[in-house]
Amino acid sequence: MEKMSSAPKQRRLTNFFTQNTQNIVVHDQKEESDKKNVENDPNPPKEKKSITKVKVDREFRKEWLTKYPWLLYESNKMTCNICISEGKDNPFTSGCTNFRHSTLVRHLSSNQHRAAVEATSLRRSMSKQTSSIISKHYEAATGVMRSVYWLAKEQLPTSKHKSLLQLQKLQGCNFVDDLQVGTATYCSDSAAEEMQDAMASVLQDSLDDKLSSSPFVSKMLDESCDISVKKKLLLYAKSVNENFDIETHFVDNVQIPDGTADIIFKNVQSILDRHNVKFKNVLAVGSDGASVMTGSKNGFVALVKRKVSPYVIGVHCMAHRLALCTSQAADKVAYLKDYQKILSDIFYHFKRSALRREKVKEIQVLLEEPQLQYKELHSVRWFSMYAALEAVYRTWGSLATYFESEMESKNDSVAKGFFKKITTFTFIACTYLLMDIIPKVTQLSMFLQKDNLDLAMIRPTVESVVQQLTWLKINDGTHLSNLMSVASPEKLTEFKGVRVTDTPVFRQQFKKIRTQFLNCLIIEIERRFPAEATDIISNMAVLCPRGLSLLSLEDRKEYGASQMQTLVSYYGTCNSDTGVEPFIDGTEALLEWEKCKDLIVQQRYPCHTLQSIWKLLSVQHPGAFPNLVKLAMVAVLAPLQTATVERGFSVQNNIKGSGRNRLSSDRLNVLMRISLGPNIENFEFAKAVNKWKESKERRLFSGKK
Repeated sequence: MEKMSSAPKQRRLTNFFTQNTQNIVVHDQKEESDKKNVENDPNPPKEKKSITKVKVDREFRKEWLTKYPWLLYESNKMTCNICISEGKDNPFTSGCTNFRHSTLVRHLSSNQHRAAVEATSLRRSMSKQTSSIISKHYEAATGVMRSVYWLAKEQLPTSKHKSLLQLQKLQGCNFVDDLQVGTATYCSDSAAEEMQDAMASVLQDSLDDKLSSSPFVSKMLDESCDISVKKKLLLYAKSVNENFDIETHFVDNVQIPDGTADIIFKNVQSILDRHNVKFKNVLAVGSDGASVMTGSKNGFVALVKRKVSPYVIGVHCMAHRLALCTSQAADKVAYLKDYQKILSDIFYHFKRSALRREKVKEIQVLLEEPQLQYKELHSVRWFSMYAALEAVYRTWGSLATYFESEMESKNDSVAKGFFKKITTFTFIACTYLLMDIIPKVTQLSMFLQKDNLDLAMIRPTVESVVQQLTWLKINDGTHLSNLMSVASPEKLTEFKGVRVTDTPVFRQQFKKIRTQFLNCLIIEIERRFPAEATDIISNMAVLCPRGLSLLSLEDRKEYGASQMQTLVSYYGTCNSDTGVEPFIDGTEALLEWEKCKDLIVQQRYPCHTLQSIWKLLSVQHPGAFPNLVKLAMVAVLAPLQTATVERGFSVQNNIKGSGRNRLSSDRLNVLMRISLGPNIENFEFAKAVNKWKESKERRLFSGKK
């Protein structure tokens, strides 16, 4: 019974319906009550209205470009440069217009963008490593090129290239190890020659640019034979710019079959074409005065006048002119011919015996005289006599003592002959006289061999030497005065401890030699360097009007009138044979000349050299004297000396000597271009490395092994 009482009571159906009815009644009563409250409420609640959403146009913000470096904004679209570079396909490669910051954040975290960033980073890392390797190889190539350039500059054989690299490696030069890529080491002769070709090409490009940019050029050329008896033609050029800066360039050294004017003309034309120089721009040709160059009918200059331009002038080297003056003056004095032969015989006497050289050296030490070797005389270079003359002059006591001892101890007839010749008063006095004359003429020769010899300075310098030589005709020079101070007026019996032969006949002979030689020398110099201008090149010296401000107004108007008329007649007249237009307007040139003289005086412009005054006028008054500027350019370009070409042949013979006599003509030309090129610190090795790299595939740069 207790169990039954604890169980829930069973609900009856009548109770269910009765309860629901009560709930409904209560709900209805509540609604009616709420309605009455609303009606009675003075501030009833407002009904909620439905809200319509308005779409807002978003704009791109510039600060996003700073925050996201990969972001680009063009044509009202956002793009990702990293994804584009990596070839991805997403909204940021075609252009995204959803200008929300969340859009950028989602792209930044997307898989495609992350993959693109990783690929770019990897590529940059590889690029840095590759650049580092390439940079190291460039440094190695530059280092080895410096070595090759140095060898050529010092005129050393290319075969020394490998041993030089080995030395540099021992000295700790790291670039030598960096040169080796697989089996390629770049230490062979052929590798060095390829580098020489690249460096010579850089120098030739620079030369071509300067020659092509120069309004006019002049040429200096000469021919010679190398050690393998091959005929060589050596060509130099002078260029000028608008500011009258002059440069002298080595152009080419070519092999020719013979030295005729026709062959020289064809080769010069070929060389000019190769360097992009128009033959008609060549206004002057310098040579040593040989007939094949200066012949009036069939010489090289005559061919150029007929075939190219009638305004070309041939210039005989001033230094050669002076050498001819001296040699021809000496040839007119019989004793001086014998004197030169004595000096030459002394040289060969000691050249053939080391024992003789040692003996005379011991005497030189004993007598406290300079220990000098006796020099050779060259027939083509009369001024080589000065070296031979000086050696005999400074060691005459030792030389005479040696021959005297050999004569007495061995009864040597050769020594006896030498002793008899060099101990006469005539020989001794001529030695001292020539020591007063030859150095002055040699100094003038050195002046005439300057690279940029100024035309306006030649005549004043020559006149100064002529005045000194004229003074020596009646006055004793320094050396001759020293001799006469120890020699008695009547007879000299002993000189420097050696007995000498002196007679009135020798004294009279010396006076005759002195007068005759000085007179002949002065006449020859004045004939070849006349005070009055006799040719086109000497008339051009008037373009440097030195002392113009010291003249009166009337004299100033007359100054240079005849010289300018000569120049105008040559350059301002149309050539009827060739039909070539005049080089200048003659009438305008004469008017410009009068204006130029007045301007120089008014502005007090200094006229130290021809180049300096026209450099000043061209800068201060550009375009004022177009015709005179042309003439001035011819004057400064005139190849007044060919000593530069002679020095070029010396370089040729140093490179192609007995140990390298099989050197080809082309290789010799390359080596000469480098040897005569700029110093190693001024050479552009970067250009040479690029040329060498581009000439063919190099393992050093390709990475192949």
